[in-house]
Amino acid sequence: MRGVTVAITGANSGVGYHTALGLSRLGARVVLICRDQGRGERAQTAIEAETGARPDLLVADLSDMGEVRRVAADLQRAAPDLRVLINNAGVVTSRRTMTREGHELSNAVNHLAPFVLSNALLDLLKANAPARIVNVNSESHLSATLDFGDLDGEKQSFPPNRYGQSKLANMLFTVELAQRIDPALVTANALHPGLVATDFGDVGGVVQFGWTFMKPFGISPERGARTPIYCASSPQLDGVTGAFFVDCKPARPNPIVRDPAVRARLWEATERLVGKM
Repeated sequence: MRGVTVAITGANSGVGYHTALGLSRLGARVVLICRDQGRGERAQTAIEAETGARPDLLVADLSDMGEVRRVAADLQRAAPDLRVLINNAGVVTSRRTMTREGHELSNAVNHLAPFVLSNALLDLLKANAPARIVNVNSESHLSATLDFGDLDGEKQSFPPNRYGQSKLANMLFTVELAQRIDPALVTANALHPGLVATDFGDVGGVVQFGWTFMKPFGISPERGARTPIYCASSPQLDGVTGAFFVDCKPARPNPIVRDPAVRARLWEATERLVGKM
């Protein structure tokens, strides 16, 4: 990865941090996109101590699409040679939480932000071809359903259902994006990092109750970072697009993602929520 510039959202902790650390060890120039300045700076310092290379840092709240567009513009100025975008940031909530712009929080961070950021950076990535977009997804999308009349989760009272729908939307977006781009220029793939033992589910309510029992069976963040690092760096994936990976191997996504009509409908619905890209 020497000479390759990579941007990673949600990179100050957990899988995102260890993905940034691993790619920095491989020689990549890394740009961290974090919500909190202080936590981002601590991640910068820790990665520099481990690798000798200090990553760049951009700060943005990815639940706000205005912030997403702003950080995309900042990234184009800071990293005009960008070749890999890893949409890693994600959130699960214990109750329905609305953003300032009127979107349900998990939909905003898990689906809308990758949609807006990827599209905003697409021309730059094409100019630096061959380039890659890597979306950190979840196996929770496998059992999820999509309600086009409720993308912002007004009818979803069970938090894991909102999370699953947002990840299914992200998987549909990944495959549709892959269909719209020449893979010789930019590939788009998604992955499940595994059940990773972080504080991701420590949000209270039924989510934290369930996470308390699941977390002890989770893998380390270092191990969870293996698949995003693989998807971002492996020469075996040159030209591979629209795929879903688990444990660095191709896996079957939810069958609905193979329906072009559903993918196109979601793309149009997402554009109505965030504005045409």
